[in-house]
Amino acid sequence: MIAFILSRHAPPHQQQLTERSLLMSFPHIHVVHVQPRGMAEQMNSVLSLTNDPWFLTLEAGEMVRPEMDEELMQLIQGLKEPVAGGIIQYSNLHFPKPGSSPVPRGPLLWFRDAVMARPNAGFQEAACFPFERYFLLEKQYELASRYEWLEIITDSLILSPLQTPFWKKETEEWKFLSPLLQAVSSRTTGVGTDALPEEPMVTIVICAHNDSAYLPWAVRSVMAQSFSQWELIVIDDGSTDDTKCVIQQLPKDTRVRTYLLEENCGKSFALNYALERARGQWLLELDADDWLDPACVDTLLEAAQDRPDAIAVCAGHVEWTERMNKQLLYNGVKLPVPPHSSRSLIDEAMPVAPRMFKVAILRDHSGWNMEAPFEGRLYEDLEILTRLALRHEIHFVFEPLYHRRIRSTSITHRQQFDTYRQWRTWMLDQIRKSAPIP
Repeated sequence: MIAFILSRHAPPHQQQLTERSLLMSFPHIHVVHVQPRGMAEQMNSVLSLTNDPWFLTLEAGEMVRPEMDEELMQLIQGLKEPVAGGIIQYSNLHFPKPGSSPVPRGPLLWFRDAVMARPNAGFQEAACFPFERYFLLEKQYELASRYEWLEIITDSLILSPLQTPFWKKETEEWKFLSPLLQAVSSRTTGVGTDALPEEPMVTIVICAHNDSAYLPWAVRSVMAQSFSQWELIVIDDGSTDDTKCVIQQLPKDTRVRTYLLEENCGKSFALNYALERARGQWLLELDADDWLDPACVDTLLEAAQDRPDAIAVCAGHVEWTERMNKQLLYNGVKLPVPPHSSRSLIDEAMPVAPRMFKVAILRDHSGWNMEAPFEGRLYEDLEILTRLALRHEIHFVFEPLYHRRIRSTSITHRQQFDTYRQWRTWMLDQIRKSAPIP
C-alpha cells in the first residue's frame, strides 16, 4: 500500500512525525511525500506506475495509531463490491474532533481503480483547477456520483495541530467554493449523451483570447448550473496559445457550440458574432477566466420573471485575486450600488457581473458598438449597459452569482486614467446626443 503525505508547507518535523506513525502501524507501507506545488500531478504520476489497489492520503502533522492497520484490513476484506474508498468518522467523545475549520478533512482511504477510471482519470491538476488545496475533496465529490464511500468509524487518526493561515480566509473561500465543487461533480456524469429537447432559454457566451489555462474551469461552471435549459457558445477570438486545443477537449455536450475566428477581432466583434447565432431568449456573458455560481442562471431568470419590464438582469460577484502560482485568494463580495442610471454607471466605472440581456433587445440595438473608441475592445461592458439604461430598465439582484478573477498579469484599463477619460468623454457625448442624463 502507498501512503501520500501532503506537506502543504508544514515544517519537516511534522512530516517526519506522520511518516514514523505510519511505519509503526503499516511496516511495509510505501511512503511518498507530496510537495506543495503540483500535488495532483505528483500523485497521478505515482498512481499510474503502481498496481497497489489501495492508497492513503494524510496531511503532514497527522498521526495514525498502531491499531489503524488492522481496522483498515478488516474493512477492506469485508467489501463485496468496489467502493471509492473510506472517509473518517470519529467514534469516541474523548477523541478531539476537527476544530473550527469548515472544510471537511476528505478521504483517508482510496481505491486506486476508482480514482484512475476514465473519463475523469486521476486527480484534477492545477492547470484546470485554481483551488489546488481542495483537489482531494474535488475527487471525493466526483467519485460520489459513481461509487459508494465507506465510513471509517475510528479514533485511530490524530489530526494535525497545524492551522490554515488567517490570510487565506478559509471560511469565506469554502463557503463560495463548496457549492460549485459538489454541483460540478453531480452534473458531469453523462455529459454529452443527449441534448435537451427544449429550445434553450439562455445562451451563455464565452469569448476567449489566449485563455487556455482558464477556459476549462469556466466551462465546468456552466455544466454545473442548476438550470439546464441553456446553450453555450465558445468563441476563440484569434488566440495564439493552445486555446484551440483546449476547446477541442471540452465535454462533448450537444448544447455546446464552438467557433474559431482566425484573427483577433476584439470582444465586441466576438460578442456580436455570438449574438447572431444565439438561440436563447436571454444572453449571459461569461469571461473565459471567470466562472458562474451554480445557481446563477436559475436566479437571474427568476428575477427576470418577477420583473417582465426588465431587459437586462445583473447581480453581484465574488472577487478572487490570482497569485503568481495561478492559485486564487478570496477578495470579498462586490454587490451593485444604487442608483443604476447611465450616469452612475459611467461615474463609478465599476465592473458589473454577471450581465444577462434579452436577446431581442440586443438585436434591436445592434448589439455591441464596434464604432466606440478602441474598436469596442475596452469598456464594452459599460458601453452596452449605459446605452441600454437610457431607454430601458436594468434589474439588479443583490447577491453574488458570479466569480471574477483579478489576474496579476493583466492590465486593469479602468485604472489607466487617460484611457478611461478618453472613453468617458466619448460616452457622455453619446448620452447627450441621445437623451438628457438621468
